[in-house]
Amino acid sequence: MGMTAVDVELAVAKHFNLRTNVIVPNVSWGIGLPYEADLVVLRPSGYSIEVEIKVLASDIKDDLKKRHKHDSHLFKELWFAVPEDLECNRHIPDRAGVLSVRKVYSKELDCGDYRPGRYVWVTDGKPIVFATPAPFQGKQGLYNVPFAVVADIECVSRNALRKEQ
Repeated sequence: MGMTAVDVELAVAKHFNLRTNVIVPNVSWGIGLPYEADLVVLRPSGYSIEVEIKVLASDIKDDLKKRHKHDSHLFKELWFAVPEDLECNRHIPDRAGVLSVRKVYSKELDCGDYRPGRYVWVTDGKPIVFATPAPFQGKQGLYNVPFAVVADIECVSRNALRKEQ
């Protein structure tokens, strides 16, 4: 059985940390939004993020037919949260970040605390070599990378993955 929108929504809520951010599903009124956002993340810094949740390739393609194009001035970032088999879908807008979610199955239980209902972020272990370094210096501890830097890195990553296919 494939992932449901609720599965993806719960994984995204955990990813954005319920203790730090206010996470609101299905926002369509009260803030002047002319469309429904699947999930809105309100950061302590005062800016907000829109997360579109899609579980089928046809849902992603159908999203292109919408008039609003997820272009509200209310959101600083746009993310598409999808099951891992859709992470490279060509219909995901280039300006959107991609959150890839996968369900953990029994053979992986030996590697950590993956009780039923828990999820992990997937990497394939193959690093992508960039022509120039990302223009951001990391530091110890948790910190936010500017959205423009993340968007540039994801764009290069998606293009590299498309070339492999």
